[in-house]
Amino acid sequence: MLVGPEPKRPRTDDGSKWTITFTEKDLDRIQLPHNDALVVTLRIKTFNIRCVLVDQGSSTEVMYYSLFKDLKLSDTDLRPSKVPLIGFNGAPVWPFGMITLLVHAGSVVLDMEFVVVNVPSPYNVIVGRTWLHKLKAIASTYHQVICFIGANGRHEDLYGDQSAAKICYVNAVRSSKQTSQVNLLRPRQSSLIHSEAVIEEVNRLLNAKAIREEQYPRWLANTVVVKKKKGKWRVCVDYSNLNDTCLKDFFPLPRIDQLIDATAGHDRLSFMDTYRGYH
Repeated sequence: MLVGPEPKRPRTDDGSKWTITFTEKDLDRIQLPHNDALVVTLRIKTFNIRCVLVDQGSSTEVMYYSLFKDLKLSDTDLRPSKVPLIGFNGAPVWPFGMITLLVHAGSVVLDMEFVVVNVPSPYNVIVGRTWLHKLKAIASTYHQVICFIGANGRHEDLYGDQSAAKICYVNAVRSSKQTSQVNLLRPRQSSLIHSEAVIEEVNRLLNAKAIREEQYPRWLANTVVVKKKKGKWRVCVDYSNLNDTCLKDFFPLPRIDQLIDATAGHDRLSFMDTYRGYH
C-alpha cells in the first residue's frame, strides 16, 4: 500500500469562471466556404484604422510607414531599433524605428509598441501574439471573430471584415506579380584572414569618407578577397546579382570623344594607379 499526498483539486477561483466558446450560430454572418485571413478595424491613437491583419504567427506588432505618415507622426517620434525583422523567406528588414501608441479594442485600451517599416504591403498594421495576449483574447479565423473580456468584465467580440480581407489578398497578389524577381545572394562565410582584410579596407574607406554605412540587406553583395603579388590583400565586391537584375544601358559614354581628343599631342598615356600599385 502506497501512501502519498492528496491529489490537487482543480482551481475554482475567478480565473476559471469565464469561458469563451464558438458555436455554429457564430457562422450565420460568415460567407462559407472561405479561406480568408482575419482582418479587423482598430482604433489607433484617435483614428479608425481598417485593413489590420491579425497574425497569430507574428511575435511583433508592425506598422507600415505609409500609415505612420497618415497618422501625422514624425520621424522624430521614433525610437531606434537595433534588430531587424526576419520574414518567411529569411531576408531581414531593417525598421525605421519603434513607437508606442494607444490601441482601442472595444472597451479595452492598451499601450502597444509598433515596429515601423517601409515596405510594400496591402495591410496598414499587423498585430500579433503580443497584442492578443495583452488583450487576453481568443482569435478564430474560421469564425472571423476575436473574443475577449472587456474592461467592464463582460464578454466582447471584435469581428473580422471578409470583404477587406479579400481586397487585401488581391492587392498582395497583384503587387507580387509587378515586383521584379531578384536572385538574392546568401552571405558567404569568410576566413579570419579575409575578414580582417575586409574590416581594414572598410575602415580605411570610412575614414576617408569614400563610403558610408547603409542598411540594404535585400541587395546583399559578397566580398571577394584576392592576395596580390606583394602579399597585400585586394578587396573586391561581387556585384554579379545586381548586374543581372539591373537593366542594361547600351548608350555610349557621353564624354568619351572629349577624353580621346584630350590625349592628342601627348607621347604617352598612362593608366597606372600609383596609389593602389596596379593597373
